Amino acid sequence: LEHRLEGRRVLETHRRWISHDLGLPTGAARSGEEDGFPGEEDVGLSRKRCARNNILLRTRRDLFTRMTATTACEIELKAHVRDVERVRAFLKAHAVFRKKYFKRDRYFFNPPDESMDSLLRLRNANGSHVFTSKKRHMERSVEINEETEMSVRKNDARKIVRFITGVLGYRDYVIKEKKGRAYSYSGVRIELSEVSPLGHFVEIEILDGTSSAEEQIALLHSILADLGIPESDIETTPY
Repeated sequence: LEHRLEGRRVLETHRRWISHDLGLPTGAARSGEEDGFPGEEDVGLSRKRCARNNILLRTRRDLFTRMTATTACEIELKAHVRDVERVRAFLKAHAVFRKKYFKRDRYFFNPPDESMDSLLRLRNANGSHVFTSKKRHMERSVEINEETEMSVRKNDARKIVRFITGVLGYRDYVIKEKKGRAYSYSGVRIELSEVSPLGHFVEIEILDGTSSAEEQIALLHSILADLGIPESDIETTPY
């Protein structure tokens, strides 16, 4: 049932998108073609204009076909790092280095709601383009997020940005850049990042762990202690 409802929501969004591109009122895309998209007779277009718009419709269909969203539970602890060299030395000695990264995050909001749950993030990291929406709550200074992500091609990302800003009314909220190194330690992911102009942060993250949330929260706090970072440096405000 959940998959069918999601399919209906995607189809309705798709129809509204098509109606906007054709200059039609919402709901005008209906009977015409077998798949529910408007044909020449339905919208009363000339053959030339219909041919042009059919190309547009195929482009939109292809775009939706390429997009697949995934949902995961993310448990994450963030903290300021005041002694960067000490933390870096600990990770070099005890953790497994995974990769360097540079992440550019562009956040959008849908006025008038500027809450964190309403924000939509577009992340460009090492050539990838990922849209993310999070439902966030805090427990013992730890973020527990229901995270939905969708990876897209660069050109598709541009089209989606034009759609959400031009049709859905989203506005730019903030752009954030961070660079750093990712490690594995005790079965979790640790990122030591420099966030301009705020300074250095550590993010300790568990994705879809098998233990209970309470056990995972305790593990994150124990790893923070291993890094030599006091609880007073935990950051609960999004940055």
